[in-house]
Amino acid sequence: MSVIPVITSCGSILLAGIEWPVVSGDCLSLLLSSLKYNPEHPLQLPSVFTLTFLLVLFPALALCSGRPKVRKWLLILASLYLYYKLSGAWVLLLVLLAVATWLLALRGNTGQKAIWPVVVTVVLNLLLLVLFKAGGVFGSCLGIEFFPAGLAIPAGISFFCFQSISYVVDCRRGRISPLRSFPDVLLLLAYFPKMFLGPLVKNKDFIASIQHPHLTVTASERAGAIRRAAFGIVKFCVLSRIIGRFLVDPVFSAPASAPAPVCLLAVYAYTFQLYCDFSGYTDLAIGLSCFIGLPLPENFALPYHSASITEFWRRWHISLSSWLKDYLYISLGGNRKGRLRTYANLLITMVLGGLWHGVGLMFLLWGLWHGLLLCLHKLMLGIDKPFTKYWFAKTGSTMKLFPRAVGVFLTFNAVAFGWLMFRSPDWGTFSALTQGILSDWSVPAWSYLLAQTSAVSPDLSTAASLAIPAAALVAAVLTHFLPSGALTLSDRILERSGFAIQVLVLVLAIWLAFQTTAVLFPGIASALPVYANF
Repeated sequence: MSVIPVITSCGSILLAGIEWPVVSGDCLSLLLSSLKYNPEHPLQLPSVFTLTFLLVLFPALALCSGRPKVRKWLLILASLYLYYKLSGAWVLLLVLLAVATWLLALRGNTGQKAIWPVVVTVVLNLLLLVLFKAGGVFGSCLGIEFFPAGLAIPAGISFFCFQSISYVVDCRRGRISPLRSFPDVLLLLAYFPKMFLGPLVKNKDFIASIQHPHLTVTASERAGAIRRAAFGIVKFCVLSRIIGRFLVDPVFSAPASAPAPVCLLAVYAYTFQLYCDFSGYTDLAIGLSCFIGLPLPENFALPYHSASITEFWRRWHISLSSWLKDYLYISLGGNRKGRLRTYANLLITMVLGGLWHGVGLMFLLWGLWHGLLLCLHKLMLGIDKPFTKYWFAKTGSTMKLFPRAVGVFLTFNAVAFGWLMFRSPDWGTFSALTQGILSDWSVPAWSYLLAQTSAVSPDLSTAASLAIPAAALVAAVLTHFLPSGALTLSDRILERSGFAIQVLVLVLAIWLAFQTTAVLFPGIASALPVYANF
């Protein structure tokens, strides 16, 4: 048997009787280029690259479990690298903001706890938000181009700016002691499962997790984490994408031509698309973070079960609602300075919350709409009459069955109307869809819907092009109607099934996500979550 390498005609090497493949220069170049940031193809979820990266990261973290400093730096470097793959050189902005946050918090906690570091922190972060979120609007008005055409804004800037503000404010208020270690502050802002789309974490809780990570995952926690990750992948990589591509995007791109039933269907479909998208990403982030040992807070609690608008904001994007309440509403005076001032504070908070998602008329109107609904609900709660006590409560848990059912119906539709504003890129689209919903319902919509869904994926049969989005929408709705305790029961079943079955469940969810992209959206890059646009 020859031990001398022989180069074969097909480009492989024959050594010791075994033919070994040779990595060509082109393959090596392709591999190296995949490690770099590509503005035309930034990091996508899901993708083979992301999956491979996590499969390498988690064993590496496990090997470092006995060396906390090495493990922390590995997490930081992994987070910064993923952010680089997502936003390129903007990773430097994230690092510089972390440096400024670290130094300002230390300066604000010396001696008399000076207020100026808080002011500087707030102004700095607001300037960043205004520059990147409103730069295009102001630039077009002033005839100035702040950034080169096609340059994306830093991903997740809204989340890490708010985290920076809350950290310095909490240090000033004495809720936490400022961190002496810069890596801890950098990890607080850059931790990859939450950095991109949240949830916004309570500084006290997350800092405690950084300093004392929960490295041992019990069998019950592992089953719950895998179920959440798998469920999250299906919700935001499968259900949300199908609903958006087949039922939402075609109508919002041509609102004037859609019949009334299709317009209303698109609004309701977007209502569940956005929920599946954002709550699905949150489930995935919480599941991944559980294995890392840094728990993340719940961000959604079946928001469309809400019987009032107040309850909705206790169930939807809970971390943002808490942030707005703690750092904006209460700072403005909350409900401590009279009824009129309370209403004004609510309106200001919700309008600014709307503009946090993006600077534009529709986001402003969306925030104003929710502010007015909250003011109206608070007004009704303040009327001490049997009628209002029967029909109105802060949450549905204290209401009788019939008024609660009516409250859920009205709240859901009020929220859906708000999502119509949220999704509409401009007043023209919003107006056209609103008029479409209120137009003649006798116009046949079936043929239009068939043509719309068939056009999205021409390779599918007509029946399949309609059945697939219909099934996805039904599945999205059913996520809100699972019996209480169903998820707990599924976790128990998964726990008893053993590790092999748990891995199989996760693999099937990933396979379904990739198959959805390959079959339904060939040639289209995996989209980022919808909420990434805000």
